[in-house]
Amino acid sequence: MNLTKEPVFIMRRIAILVIVLICSPGLCDAAVQSQGPPKELLPRTTIDLRVRFSPDGQYVLAQDGSWITVLTERPFRALFRIPAHDASPAEFTPDSRQVLFVSSVASVQLASPSSPAHAERWSIGDRARVGFAEIRLHGCDTKALSPDGLVLACVDFGGTLRLLDVTSGETIFEKKGFGKPIVLWVEPQWRDPLDLFPRLELGDPGRAKIDFSPDGRFVMAMPVNVDGPTVALDLHTRRTVSLRGYIRKLDRSFQYSDFAFVGPDRVVLSRTVVGPRTTTAALVAFPSGRVLSRPKLPPGPLLRASDPRFVLTHPCGPFPRGVPYDPAGKRTCAAEFSTGQLTVSRTPALDVFSDHYVAESANGEIGLYERGKPGAVATVRLDAP
Repeated sequence: MNLTKEPVFIMRRIAILVIVLICSPGLCDAAVQSQGPPKELLPRTTIDLRVRFSPDGQYVLAQDGSWITVLTERPFRALFRIPAHDASPAEFTPDSRQVLFVSSVASVQLASPSSPAHAERWSIGDRARVGFAEIRLHGCDTKALSPDGLVLACVDFGGTLRLLDVTSGETIFEKKGFGKPIVLWVEPQWRDPLDLFPRLELGDPGRAKIDFSPDGRFVMAMPVNVDGPTVALDLHTRRTVSLRGYIRKLDRSFQYSDFAFVGPDRVVLSRTVVGPRTTTAALVAFPSGRVLSRPKLPPGPLLRASDPRFVLTHPCGPFPRGVPYDPAGKRTCAAEFSTGQLTVSRTPALDVFSDHYVAESANGEIGLYERGKPGAVATVRLDAP
């Protein structure tokens, strides 16, 4: 395109890219504040929690900034607690027998950490730590641990993607230039004569969306708001996976694209146009890219729910009619693929399994609820002795 014939193009492209950069995961909800004044002020909670069902639905974990509490689903009560200051988001292993997380996660971001990070493995049956492997990969801007705890994915601040075998410390995959800043050139006739820097670089090369399949076999990584390819790898064969069909539509141009594995061989993709905040979503077979269905999803970053019939969006919006406005951007939605029905939590803490869901209540308790019915089936206070 000849930019000298289209002087408005430069400013439009910069404006759109700035909007896209602002609407990165976790921040997109700010864009909906232009819809009008809040209809309802939401109660403030003392802590932001994260909750997850185990894959078999028998356990629930609730994580805050200091502790991971493992609960039984029936009866709904605390089983034991794990110290987890400065820890990554915890997950159950695929067999529901253990809990995994990275401790001292801040040190993974440092090029020369003063104290090493570790992949911790806790047994639910023994209520004790049964694994403590040092992580030998640092300088990670984006990081994610596989569901089986065997692989750590890392995108460093320079945009290099690496996959580390946690047990051996071996780097099993590396791709330099995975994320690259978006480069814009402003031609002299359209810039300030005193501007000595006509070359603009936008975006953080280390920002990426990384997600593993629930069984830990596949991993897919996509740069966020920067140039670069979406990469998928089969961890069993340690070979890259060719992305085909609808999966090839993942992009980072003028739409916000996102994905989440919802099963060993299924992934949900969404493409949100930033201006009107409309979303096109597809449930797709992986890795063939064959479209299985076209679910209705609210705009927002995607997260896997424990039940493969659902996907989470956080923060979710704009908001369906009858759902109060969320100025703080804390609301999380669980969307059912087959019906489009939403389960909404006013806090980030939400997960769904079968006919039940867990969420944080207004007074800071963790509640177990039956979908479609008011009132909690049972509640637990995490700070109770």
